[in-house]
Amino acid sequence: MLKDKYQGYSNINAKVKLEVDRGRLFRLKKGIYVDSLQEDPFRCANAMVTPSYVSFETALCYYDMIPERVYAKTSATLLMHKRKEFLTPMGLFIYRDVPKQVFSLGIETTEYGFQIATREKALCDMLYHLPPVYSIKALKELLFEDQRMDEEDICSLSRQDMETLLPLYKANNTRLMLKLLEELPWKEN
Repeated sequence: MLKDKYQGYSNINAKVKLEVDRGRLFRLKKGIYVDSLQEDPFRCANAMVTPSYVSFETALCYYDMIPERVYAKTSATLLMHKRKEFLTPMGLFIYRDVPKQVFSLGIETTEYGFQIATREKALCDMLYHLPPVYSIKALKELLFEDQRMDEEDICSLSRQDMETLLPLYKANNTRLMLKLLEELPWKEN
């Protein structure tokens, strides 16, 4: 879009650099700029690394499932093989891989034009990346004490979606979460 905006300039890169230096443009990463720090950070997160969708604690906070405010915008991506971070004028953007077989499942496009994991998918993504626990008791502590989630919020999720997604991650935390599903007092969805 900047190439179109500055098409009359002989050196577009120099014009972009000048606009950044003057504070009229803000660089998020090479080739990605915004002209206002009021831009939707989730739309920016989707644009900075593709394919990606907002997930993990960021999505859980968006859905009010965790009480703490989350300052980093964390997204799920595919085949990066490592965690990637971008510290920008809009804050910290983090990207983490999820298994290929779950990447395209449980994603919604909001009315604001960004892609975000469903509540169920965000919880599964988070469990996949947290350090493994080895008992239901430890998983409950992780969810209800460390993450300060409410059992009621988890019981309001789609049990069917959880039972579909969890086995696909092939991780200890997700296997234990499948067992925990049997103990929870589920609401009818």
